[in-house]
Amino acid sequence: MPKIKKSVWLPVCLLIYTGIMTLLFARDWIDNGHALRFFLILFAELVIILLLTIFLRKRERME
Repeated sequence: MPKIKKSVWLPVCLLIYTGIMTLLFARDWIDNGHALRFFLILFAELVIILLLTIFLRKRERME
């Protein structure tokens, strides 16, 4: 079985975590008037995951 690269499994795990947290807490935050805060946090998490993916791929190419 081939080894799964860190640049793949770590962002996937973080995306799954973000998705679960979104499903659990999105309705409460939006209903309580914190929609903008919720979407800004979600956007920031997705940008961080994207940057992490890019960084890990560059790091793997250098090794």
